[in-house]
Amino acid sequence: MILSSTDPSAENIYLQWKFERNGDTRDYFLKLGRESKYGMLKLTGTITDIAHVDIEGGFKAGPFMPNEFLFTSMWDKSNGVVTGEGTFDYGNYHGSHRLVKFERNAERKSASFEWSATSNLPQYNSVSVSGNYDFDHKVVIFVVINADGRESKIDINIADINPTSSRNTAMISIPLLGPTFERTELTVSHDFSHPNRKSISAVAKFGRSESFINAKWNRSDGFETLEGNIEAKSRFLGDFLINVRYDMSNIADAHAEVDYLRTTTDGDKKEFKLNWTRKSTDDHLENEMVFDSNFETLSHARAYANADYGGIFKLLSGLDWNDKKISLTLEVRKNKISGILTTPFEGFETLEIDLQYKLTGKDKSVQATYQRGDRKVSLNMEMSMKGKKGGSFKVDLTTPFEVVKNLHIDGQYENKVAQINYQRNDIQMNFNGKANIKSSKASFDISFTPPSGQNIRIAASYDVQDFIDGTGDEEKELASLSLEFEGNSMDFSLHGFRNDDRLYVMIHGTSSFAVLKMFHLKLDSELNTEARDGTFELTFNDFKFNVSNHFERRANNGYYFRSKIESTLTPLPALIIGLGREGEERIITIGYGEDKEITFSVEGKNNFLSGFSGKVDIPSIGYEGVEYDVDYSFPGDNHLQIKVEIDLNENGQEVEATFFLDSEGIKARLSSAVLGDHSLRVRRSVAPDGFYAEAGLDDYNLKLRGGFKNEDTARGVQLEGEVFGKRFLIDTLFQSEGKRYSEGKLIIHTPFHGMEKMGPIHLVSQNKKIMAHAELHLPSYTTPTITGEISLDLKKKINGYVTLDVAGEEFTLKCNLAGSSISQGYTGSLEFYTPFHAVSHVVVTGLSTGNVEADLTVNDNKINAHYTLAQSTFKFDVTTVIFGKERQFSIEAKYPSLENLQGVVAVTLEGEKHMVSGSLNIVNNRIQGAMDLESDLIEGPRKLVFDVSMPTASYKQVSFNIVFTSSDPHSFYLDLDLRTGLQATVKIDTPVFPKVTTTLQVAPAVAGITIETPKEHTRFSLAGARLVECRLTGLLPSS
Repeated sequence: MILSSTDPSAENIYLQWKFERNGDTRDYFLKLGRESKYGMLKLTGTITDIAHVDIEGGFKAGPFMPNEFLFTSMWDKSNGVVTGEGTFDYGNYHGSHRLVKFERNAERKSASFEWSATSNLPQYNSVSVSGNYDFDHKVVIFVVINADGRESKIDINIADINPTSSRNTAMISIPLLGPTFERTELTVSHDFSHPNRKSISAVAKFGRSESFINAKWNRSDGFETLEGNIEAKSRFLGDFLINVRYDMSNIADAHAEVDYLRTTTDGDKKEFKLNWTRKSTDDHLENEMVFDSNFETLSHARAYANADYGGIFKLLSGLDWNDKKISLTLEVRKNKISGILTTPFEGFETLEIDLQYKLTGKDKSVQATYQRGDRKVSLNMEMSMKGKKGGSFKVDLTTPFEVVKNLHIDGQYENKVAQINYQRNDIQMNFNGKANIKSSKASFDISFTPPSGQNIRIAASYDVQDFIDGTGDEEKELASLSLEFEGNSMDFSLHGFRNDDRLYVMIHGTSSFAVLKMFHLKLDSELNTEARDGTFELTFNDFKFNVSNHFERRANNGYYFRSKIESTLTPLPALIIGLGREGEERIITIGYGEDKEITFSVEGKNNFLSGFSGKVDIPSIGYEGVEYDVDYSFPGDNHLQIKVEIDLNENGQEVEATFFLDSEGIKARLSSAVLGDHSLRVRRSVAPDGFYAEAGLDDYNLKLRGGFKNEDTARGVQLEGEVFGKRFLIDTLFQSEGKRYSEGKLIIHTPFHGMEKMGPIHLVSQNKKIMAHAELHLPSYTTPTITGEISLDLKKKINGYVTLDVAGEEFTLKCNLAGSSISQGYTGSLEFYTPFHAVSHVVVTGLSTGNVEADLTVNDNKINAHYTLAQSTFKFDVTTVIFGKERQFSIEAKYPSLENLQGVVAVTLEGEKHMVSGSLNIVNNRIQGAMDLESDLIEGPRKLVFDVSMPTASYKQVSFNIVFTSSDPHSFYLDLDLRTGLQATVKIDTPVFPKVTTTLQVAPAVAGITIETPKEHTRFSLAGARLVECRLTGLLPSS
């Protein structure tokens, strides 16, 4: 049918369709719209089955395409190989194509193909595509695309799946991406074939740039020795090279080295070397750590401590950094201690101390000399005991300090009463006072209080014989010297002990003089080769440097080593690092600061083929001795089962998780006294005529069920789902048997208040007869349903009826109009039926095309009717006043083309107003529409906007977007792709439950689900034919 007008400027309107089928022959044609903007779709030819097709067709997407796209296509299958050819024309462009072959092996999940085309399209005169794929226990894809000599390539080869050694590659070459990413290549390999020598490599190439990381290591059976390196190259971070070597096989001669080199993207080099050595014999010990780098702030550092012990104990220790050095030389003899301290601090370049003790017998003496540069301090102390209750003492002190250049004290004591002569510089005094006298064979301590009230104390001790002999077993004071007078003080002490298993030395000195407030040095080294702790501490006023080491042998030829380093040289907190093994269990510790460390151990089961277990210590958050156990198995080629158990070692708290993956999806469960109980479900099933999918996390749940009709005369899709307990349904069907019969339906159920159910909507066309039925359900008991029905005969006439039922009150409009077109006019009659007894039937005759208005008054009852019939527009209004009750009904439709279909239905019943309006747009397998509802029975307007896109006729790609607006907005988005497995993205934003985005992917080589809400982000992914990665990240509710 072509609608034309006598007006030369008016465009013709095409209303043409044809749907015929005779056996394998099809002849389908549809053309709708204005002459300048029409849409067209045609398909003719023979379709024996999917493997034997010979057709020609075309399409035009309304105003979006100025020309028709016409094509021919033929393909045939013989001996398992599909071949074909075809042509296309679009305006001035034309071309041909040829399918050389497509050969598929369903049993082995593999195929190969080759296709070529020629055309007069610029830059695409010649195009060819060839390649193959193989998914039989591997992922191999190879595709080559050539367009006028420009070659693009995809080469993915993940076929080497072996726990012992592998090499897999993936390459994509697309020149259109530019020089940086025109060629991307990734190669991953590993070699664990040797029990002690292993390597891992990953190389990524982007265009002309290359990034990689390589790791190699070789170790002894018990991990006592190891040598390895890590080399990396990154376009963002530069080049890295790390070499590690250590030998702990003999703790009496052990060493470790670390080399680090980095070249930044700007060409700057950052490098350092760290060496540690330890050697020990029966009478000698060496410990040294050396750090060298090209860092400006710290180019060189060295900490060392060497000790000789025999008849004389000698200690040589120090710390170097850059060009600065601190060193200490200490000698301990039977009656003498001497030491030299050198520092880079001004005024303290060299400090020498010499102490000589004679504390045996009744006459005791101590001679001490302290020298700093040209400044010298001398101290002589003598004590003579004449009996148990009496004796004499003398002290002489000379210093360069103004406060005490000379100090002399002497006196006699008897029965704890002392007569004392005191002189400091020019100050002299004589007094009697109470004295406290203590004396032993290795010490003396005299203190008394002068009239000034400030205590005077003289004390000394010396006992080093056990230390020199190496027979001590606990810390004790070896030597001390103390002097207090007039608020000033000087204290010196030497503590320590030594035996065959341990050397402990601590020197501590304090004074009231600002130039040297404190000096502290501690060396603690266990010589036991089975378990030992080592400490080196150096403090000089505010300067500090500490190193703590721990080493222990563990069961099954194992060991554990831990080191902690802290210093005021850098603003960084303490650095903690450790490593070890116990049997097949590997242990790593890393951390910084106080208690901010993590110790992690892992032990494989059956060489990691069936699981692993271990322990975790995180003291900073109160978890120590946490045990975990992971088991996984492959019951079948497409099955993976994982079980995880975690014992928090705290009041019996445990965490259990199970995971199961098969060809239909994923199931997971988490149970924890801390995290609560959680469950994860991902299932899918795909058949030729439908699919089922489910994805859920705890109370978040998404279910999809779909059915496809792809028969000769019927096509349709059904989506049924449950979103967090809220059901939705979309059911569509279009059936055609040519001119004889066509039928369509649409049913929509949503979880949105006020629009829980819309439909069913049915449309039937048979030999130019149209029948339609629609229902709209409202949230009201008085007006729960509005029903509409249409029956029209359009064979050179408009004969039929339109019925609207609002809450049981039915209005019917019957028409009998004759005429060939709107432009030539229609004549006839209209009948209007109402539910009102007074005026239940009104007939108006003699109507013609245009605007018609009629008034009827019976007593106090009034009826006014008005209709307009014009090109692409129809409008009908009725207003009645029956028994004093006013009612209004109006219907309006605009249908210029398929790109713009609009309609409005309005009803007023005794002051209650109801209006439904909508629009529909169908272009290129895409349906867009909107529906507005306004009613006095509901608060505020309701609006529903939907957008459905189906790019392919197979319905295995569907995009659905719906937005419902009431007092609060609701939106639902679904993108579904069933071509290769299952890929779906669902986005929901509604006040009914939290905003959520769910992405689901289940394919031969990967399975994963991501659920994101405003407070949570949970991701679960699995890749590879065997277990490659299994990761669950995110925040779960604590309640």
